[in-house]
Amino acid sequence: MKRLTSVLSIAILFGISALGNSEGTRPKSEASKYPVSVEKEGFKLGARLLSKHEVTQAFVTDLNRGYVVVEMALYPGKDEIDMANTDFTLQISGLDADIRPQDPTLIAAGLQQTAPAQRQVGIIPYGSVGYESGPRRNDPYGNQTGGRGVRTSLGVGVILDRNPPASTSQDRRVMEQELKDKGLSQGVTDAPIAGYLYFAVEKLPKNAEHQLEYQSENGETIVLVLPRK
Repeated sequence: MKRLTSVLSIAILFGISALGNSEGTRPKSEASKYPVSVEKEGFKLGARLLSKHEVTQAFVTDLNRGYVVVEMALYPGKDEIDMANTDFTLQISGLDADIRPQDPTLIAAGLQQTAPAQRQVGIIPYGSVGYESGPRRNDPYGNQTGGRGVRTSLGVGVILDRNPPASTSQDRRVMEQELKDKGLSQGVTDAPIAGYLYFAVEKLPKNAEHQLEYQSENGETIVLVLPRK
């Protein structure tokens, strides 16, 4: 488990160092470069729903355990825009709920607590000694068995530890750092920004439609229908 933790930490921290102190992802040159985009007076939005494979490629953290990930990009016009995760809501067909983005700290804590148990396998030698008495006979392979004398046997056995060490606080910290660094920046901006939004979904209905809603500063609700993955 310690080795797994070390590998996880190194992989995430390497990615973090490559990004520096920046947050989010690099915005594409235009909002129209995203699968879904919309232009309003004063700003543009672009969005992309990540497939499970894309989530695996983009994150070390296992977000496929209960999360839907959306990449969001904002392109301000001549005025600054105050961006907040609470401006977004995800609606999924088949689920009677408006889902808000989750905070990386809560996500990391939840994933640490629900980390799947890993069976620890060990190999132990065993042997036995006994006295054998009886008529000699040939087995199907032509070997003689039975007779009088001392019988010995040697081999190995496999043991399974069904209670391995739980995921550590270090795992939680590195997951939290990765999710923060790649998440959509919040606050006032006059330059294009992009990053990920994380939505907790316990069970995703089959062939579900995803609809992202953005509440702009002027109170307008902007709807982006995300293509299926």
